[in-house]
Amino acid sequence: MSLPLTGVLGSTAQGFREGTRIAFEDMNVAGGVHGRKIRVELMDDRFDRDLVVRNAKAMLDQGVLCLFGFMGTPGILAVSALVNERQVPLIGAVSGAPATKDPTNKFVFIVRTSFSKEAENAVNVGVITGMKVWGVVYQDDGQGKAALAGVADRSGASYVDTMIVGHGRRIIR
Repeated sequence: MSLPLTGVLGSTAQGFREGTRIAFEDMNVAGGVHGRKIRVELMDDRFDRDLVVRNAKAMLDQGVLCLFGFMGTPGILAVSALVNERQVPLIGAVSGAPATKDPTNKFVFIVRTSFSKEAENAVNVGVITGMKVWGVVYQDDGQGKAALAGVADRSGASYVDTMIVGHGRRIIR
């Protein structure tokens, strides 16, 4: 498992790591998978695409049965070609970017819904609870724009204002 234990996704990755530890520990107590215990090798990738790839190659070169729990779009996209080439599954990868859900990546199994679907569901909850007007703050990149599209696609929602946040700047429209 390669996770950004340090860096911008560190706190999220720490929670994912702890949940994984608990789940796999329970599975091992119950006998493992077909009698085999699950062993997790954990590497910090600092949310650095190149380090994600190096970590994945190192694990694959050790002959692992599968890769598990990678987090973040850039690294997952970079590792996708590698696991497809070697025909070793990447299970439980976490990204909401549409690009990670390419059906030609037959060995990549993403566990997070799309950013646009997450935003659409948030609006659905707001509409159910009576909200009619939305202010939107989004990251100025493909992920932020995908989330914004999810808000825009939800009928019944209108905007008061949007704020784009990205790379040290704020732009208010």
